[in-house]
Amino acid sequence: MAEFQTTVTPDGIVFRYPDPGHDLVDLRLAFHLDLPGYPRSLDAVDGGWAVHWPLPPLDRMEYQFEARLPFLHDRRTYLPDPGNPLRIDAPFGALSCLELPSYHAPAWLDGPTVGGRHTPIRIHGTPCGDIDASIWAPDWAADDDPLPLVVAQDGPEFDRLGGLTHAVAALVAAGRLPAMRVALLAPNERNSEYSANPRYAEALVDHVLPTVRGRCATAGRPILAGVSLGAVAALHAEWTRPGTAAGLLLLSGSFFLDRYDGHERGFPHWGRLRAFIDEVHTSGYAVAERADAAHLPAALGWGTVEENRHNNAAMTSRLQALGMPTMVATRRDGHVFTCWRDLLDPLLPDLASAAWLRERVDA
Repeated sequence: MAEFQTTVTPDGIVFRYPDPGHDLVDLRLAFHLDLPGYPRSLDAVDGGWAVHWPLPPLDRMEYQFEARLPFLHDRRTYLPDPGNPLRIDAPFGALSCLELPSYHAPAWLDGPTVGGRHTPIRIHGTPCGDIDASIWAPDWAADDDPLPLVVAQDGPEFDRLGGLTHAVAALVAAGRLPAMRVALLAPNERNSEYSANPRYAEALVDHVLPTVRGRCATAGRPILAGVSLGAVAALHAEWTRPGTAAGLLLLSGSFFLDRYDGHERGFPHWGRLRAFIDEVHTSGYAVAERADAAHLPAALGWGTVEENRHNNAAMTSRLQALGMPTMVATRRDGHVFTCWRDLLDPLLPDLASAAWLRERVDA
């Protein structure tokens, strides 16, 4: 078994899977990374399967093996790497994870944090049905203490897998963020709601935010945050209801464009989402409704080996052309929650400083 452990060498990675009898068929690597030229298929060798990669342009990698099982009627199945004990939680189950020597986890993970508490709430009767959420706040904060607010789409998952409130608690303790509240919103029908859906924008602006403000005191307008489709939802809400947000935190947004993302055409809400992205790329923003809206700060981040990197770079250029101050960060990673966790510093402190300073100036 030892010789069939996946190993990292100074010049590459050797993926190995032990299978002395070669009972598996067509063993492949399964991952969501844009790595042209890096083979997915493993070769049959004595004792199992193996493939050698040169060092890829990334710092960490989440992956599985995929194979056909002849004894199960050639059904394909996914297998963790038995020679790599490192696992990472992901939305659809645990994955094997490689952290290359170049990877450095955020310093705040091991730093002190302020104590915090979660208060569950339910927002009734929105155009998208009842929306479940929780509000995180520092332990010492009373409900009538006005604190700035971050509103996170995919909130519970972003918190569990992406460490959102852990990051906030650590960065508050370090004096790099002000004390704040974080509203963690759970989607009902995520793909429908987050794909530039006017009903979700109405639910967020006219139902969620008033309910949160009725439950606890907030200071100024919120930062709207989202990852992947959640970033589309955050941008769409502010675009269609200008002045809702003090700032936007947009991580690996699914800002699909025909020239980069034709493989996504099977997405059920492709037409509506694409129409919105085209509108952003071709029309002005909020000039009539709010004179200062085009100066809304936005922080964008993505993984350098994810497919969305091209449309995120294009969106960044477009928001800059509209006059929106932008902060940008990337990580050598994919379209995964750990990448988004690692992007929170410095993006969130920089965005909070710009957004809430702007709120004080506007006031």
